[in-house]
Amino acid sequence: MLKAASRAIRARNQAARKLARVREDNKRMRIKEAIGVRTQIQRIARADQKQSRREAKEDRVLGPLAPRRAMTSAEADEMSVVAGERARALPIRKEKRIKYWNIVAGDRVVVLAGADRHRIGVVKSVDKATATLTVQGINMVGLSFSLARGEG
Repeated sequence: MLKAASRAIRARNQAARKLARVREDNKRMRIKEAIGVRTQIQRIARADQKQSRREAKEDRVLGPLAPRRAMTSAEADEMSVVAGERARALPIRKEKRIKYWNIVAGDRVVVLAGADRHRIGVVKSVDKATATLTVQGINMVGLSFSLARGEG
């Protein structure tokens, strides 16, 4: 009787370990798939940005001879601009998010990394889902247009 009971306990423990391994493998696969999807979205967004920049550069160089890429005013507004949903940062999983934020809109902050490092700005908005801040006057892009040949 004692042997049968110990054998049953070992079998139950072995089944529990096997179930834990299967669950861990499934979790690892879900994470791997999520990372793959995220990478694919980022790759598509980068490709769209490059294409948009190429088209904008071509339009600037050709000037009035540039092809009409936008047919409606709504499309014209979006021309050479990445779609908003693709430009936004992707949400972070809940367990990886910052729990307590010490920064709110209106705070003055110092940028620690990037081209605008050491610059001070005022926080315009805080997005906790993507762990991003929008800082006034930081990471602004200036556009310079070269004149087409033959113009003043």
